[in-house]
Amino acid sequence: MSRNSEYLGRHVSREQHAASCVSMEAYVACAWGTYHVGLVFICFGVVNAVMSFFAGRLVKYVSTLTIVFVAAAGNLCVCVVLYLWEPSGDRPLVFFVLAGVWGLSDAVWQTQLNSFYGALFRSEEEAAYSNYRLWESVGFAMAFGYSTFLCVVSKLSILILFLFVGIVGYTAVEIRFQSGQTFLRHFKNLTLK
Repeated sequence: MSRNSEYLGRHVSREQHAASCVSMEAYVACAWGTYHVGLVFICFGVVNAVMSFFAGRLVKYVSTLTIVFVAAAGNLCVCVVLYLWEPSGDRPLVFFVLAGVWGLSDAVWQTQLNSFYGALFRSEEEAAYSNYRLWESVGFAMAFGYSTFLCVVSKLSILILFLFVGIVGYTAVEIRFQSGQTFLRHFKNLTLK
């Protein structure tokens, strides 16, 4: 199960790298000026913090898989917009909307993946979180390593590739985990009778 979840961990680190470097450097700084990068980051951070607070509570009403798919759709939409959009300082609202959607998605990745790792590896939490952070760090190192050699379109393509691979892996693990949980509930009910 951990092999499938490695890809999503790498996507998360690339997603954070893309939010900080690709989006801000290549879009905000060049089109609107470096002095606006901080404002856009504030929007990202505020949305990220607020959504982090609500993401855990939202799971009571909506499945985790649905929330993760919404986050993936948010990341994908931002990437598509970044592909197609020619940034201009004349429309500053677009920078904030993109940063907000990215912050929403990042909040879901950070909260839901950590809780999912905790649920998957209840008896081996230290190893699970170490594994998660290891692959997240590998993703950061790779993303920063190739960032000076590739153009923005290539970086976004890599991000989308890892997003899809990560979501497929996450979905497979989630389905296996949920079917195992269902089996355990049925088994407990049978043994209690």
